[in-house]
Amino acid sequence: MTNHKRDITKFLNVKLKEDHLLLLHKDEVVAKLPLKNKEDLMLFSNYEIKGDKVYKKAENPSLVESYVEGCDLGWC
Repeated sequence: MTNHKRDITKFLNVKLKEDHLLLLHKDEVVAKLPLKNKEDLMLFSNYEIKGDKVYKKAENPSLVESYVEGCDLGWC
């Protein structure tokens, strides 16, 4: 039987925990990366961490009332 390797790099996910990051393939843990302090993570300015969640900061999108104009009773 020959050894076979499959590249799973693009299928990996990361979960943020209190003191470590988990690298996962599907539900299987691939690696555990220890964190001394989550605040030491160098996030870009439009991201923030709260607990085990990562948030992207964004302005509230303006609401569009209609994507068409000049329709007769809703028929265009």
